[in-house]
Amino acid sequence: MLKPFDEIVIAGARKPVAFFGYPNLPSSLIPRGVNTTILAGPKEDVPAALEALASDMAAQALVAIPSRIARPERPVGKLDAVTVGAAIAATMPERS
Repeated sequence: MLKPFDEIVIAGARKPVAFFGYPNLPSSLIPRGVNTTILAGPKEDVPAALEALASDMAAQALVAIPSRIARPERPVGKLDAVTVGAAIAATMPERS
């Protein structure tokens, strides 16, 4: 999935690696030749780093407001992969 990109900027995360190490395959998911810039690590001030990048680029500040996702109804009947997921989602506490 990352192959088409010439540059990858990472903010608030580590470089992506494969879950399992396979013999003769690289563990890095970033293909060779793709430039990678770590803007801010997981324990750094990611919003400040993104704001500084936007300021350096003279980019317009936009704030994304996440939409509310409708909580599924608690399922009834036999449990399967879909109903287990719905049961967990239906009982999760609301986040503000």
